[in-house]
Amino acid sequence: MTQKGKTTLVTAQAISEIWQHGEFSTLTTPDGVHIAYCSFVHEKPKADIVISSGRCESYLKYQELIVELYQRGCNVFALDHRGQGLSERLLNNPHKGYVNHFDDYANDLGMFVSQIVKPRCYNQSKLIALGHSMGSAIAIRLMQKKPSLFKAALLSSPMIAINTGKLPFKMALPIAKSIRFINNLLSNTPWYFLGQNNYQAKPFDNNPLMADLHRYENFIQLYQVKPELQLGGVTVHWLVEALENTERLMRDLTKLKTNIVLLQAELDTIVENKAQDIFCQQLHRLSPHLINKKPVVMARAKHEILFETDDIRSTALSALDQLIKQTTDDNI
Repeated sequence: MTQKGKTTLVTAQAISEIWQHGEFSTLTTPDGVHIAYCSFVHEKPKADIVISSGRCESYLKYQELIVELYQRGCNVFALDHRGQGLSERLLNNPHKGYVNHFDDYANDLGMFVSQIVKPRCYNQSKLIALGHSMGSAIAIRLMQKKPSLFKAALLSSPMIAINTGKLPFKMALPIAKSIRFINNLLSNTPWYFLGQNNYQAKPFDNNPLMADLHRYENFIQLYQVKPELQLGGVTVHWLVEALENTERLMRDLTKLKTNIVLLQAELDTIVENKAQDIFCQQLHRLSPHLINKKPVVMARAKHEILFETDDIRSTALSALDQLIKQTTDDNI
């Protein structure tokens, strides 16, 4: 039982049946990194959804959502970002969260859409991005680099900015850069940021991700059964890249041409909700037809809205259903 009652999970049988329709493979980036992906092409598709998941995640964690979208008649495509999930890790310690340049993520996603999604999708001109957290930041960055790629995007708890706690963002970046400088001076191996470690499963109580016990237990069990999915904390270098990406996202707002629905988790402690507010306000001021002035606040939701309790998830999926309908309308 969850705080709000019984959880309605997609059955293992439904997942097994629909999983048989999937294509599971890898593609290789220009710099030689192997990226894992899945694609589910419906017999009678009505929309094309590209999932860009969050840090530490894999498309395997999204089985329930993928099945739900497929049952709605959607083609569904998802990749594991470089350095995590089933994709190739970038350091000798596979638990360290690392990326050389944050834009590498966006370039990988763009290549995935170009090489895998478009040849299989229903309507190339009306692709819909579904991003979560870091995956939302990646999707936004790609939409800035390729403004016509996606027709619409639903962004769940987007990592416009990391929650730096009591430390102001303007101080966080120079401090992180200073630590990275020392790291590079003393070692060829990227250090974990202060307090970060290898993956460790954490108990459900007081977790910052979700309030749904069953979905949390499924997530923990998946990472125990498939330890290759496990990812620990972030390196100093990753943190610098992520903080600098915040500056790029806000600097290049004028490049966005995609219709965006932004879902904000009321109880989020992972990313900075104020940054999402500013993002909406500034983009609305520039292009009021692209986004509402304020995020859609998901009451009582923790960070992982798409893995929350049924009542919260149903609201999020209703927003996605509405976006699909608006985007795939023949008059749009």
